[in-house]
Amino acid sequence: MIARALKYRKITLLFMLIAIVVGIANFSGLQQRENPEITATVASVRTLYPGAAPDKVEQLVTKKLEDHINEMDNILKVTSTSQESVSSILVELVPGTDTKQSWDTLRQKLQSAEADLPDDAEKPEINTNITEISEQILHLVVDKPEQFESLRALTENWKEQLRTVSGVSSVEVIGLPDQQIKVELDPAKLEKYRLNWGLIAQALQTSRERVPIGTLDQNNQRLYHQLTGEWDSAEDVAETVVFRSDGAGPPLKLKDVADVALSTKKLEQRIYYNGKPAIDIAIKAQKVSMCLLCRTALMRK
Repeated sequence: MIARALKYRKITLLFMLIAIVVGIANFSGLQQRENPEITATVASVRTLYPGAAPDKVEQLVTKKLEDHINEMDNILKVTSTSQESVSSILVELVPGTDTKQSWDTLRQKLQSAEADLPDDAEKPEINTNITEISEQILHLVVDKPEQFESLRALTENWKEQLRTVSGVSSVEVIGLPDQQIKVELDPAKLEKYRLNWGLIAQALQTSRERVPIGTLDQNNQRLYHQLTGEWDSAEDVAETVVFRSDGAGPPLKLKDVADVALSTKKLEQRIYYNGKPAIDIAIKAQKVSMCLLCRTALMRK
């Protein structure tokens, strides 16, 4: 065979040249993407049960949801974690399963499971895009973290406008601290009016509908606290009446015994770009890459 190839080496070289040309043509025609499309076979289910201990979450929420999820076909594995106030479940499908149909079935199962959950538990939230990759990341760089607040309106505006671009599945702002209303009680004023923090917390709780804000450790006891719905501003919170006297005097408001101000939460995740603090806007596209369209839309808007 080798001897024959050497004997007809011109023909051999011609076939080799043809093979090389065809190979280069096919390779150059292959579609290439920095972030290849991935069909996710894993979904997460997150359910809040405010104020419940981990064992209660496990018994009254996680197990109830797992019973309904395990009724599905093509389930490879179900993994769960029960923490204080939160139930987290990961559902993994058998490879090759029709994910769209399976996730629709999962939503139906979770909806039917809601009747078995405690009244205080919130609706289960399903996320089927946990393997989603950011197609484009925009960096907003500042000299110091204190300047982040001046970019809040800009980032929210960009976020809302980029969501309207065709092909964009979601837009996430990373590195911008969440806003919160900070209440600092004045011990001297509390003593003057013979009030304590418990009465203040109760006044805030009963002023509107309940919304969980977290826990407070005091005297070896963990107490769960909730605030009311949507506060419009720090001034709105400051105007909350915390005590009414039996006499004809004016009611005592929160601002009379505390300093109330809008502040930001401590950042758990800090972003740096070329050594400087930054805010990232992560744009996640649908199956067809829309990076160029996102850049064009951003420049126009």
